[in-house]
Amino acid sequence: MEDFPKLLGMLGTSIAANFAKKIFLIFSSNKKTIKLLEYLKYMDIYHYGDGRERARVTCKLMSKDDSEKITKEGFYDYLNLILEAVKKVSPNVPTLFSKDDMEILFYKISKGKEYFTYE
Repeated sequence: MEDFPKLLGMLGTSIAANFAKKIFLIFSSNKKTIKLLEYLKYMDIYHYGDGRERARVTCKLMSKDDSEKITKEGFYDYLNLILEAVKKVSPNVPTLFSKDDMEILFYKISKGKEYFTYE
């Protein structure tokens, strides 16, 4: 599992490495190795899955533990990862979300609670 972020080229930030590890843990059947077909399942859902499948996987990636509760921290980490990826591809893109914007969005989704779930 430790080499999986390197294999995906997800280095440079702890957020990216943790994201790769989450993909590994979600899709690996034995949590020690990941088979090509398991990784391809993630890629298939990510690129071709319906909205529900992608939303469920996204929620699992945002969750900090197996409870599938998405806290502000998990939500921020996920959005920051996406925003970092956008900046790498398009360095001149202005900042899309401030931390305040993310907090407002989180509380709208969670309806004022400290977490939300897929449901």
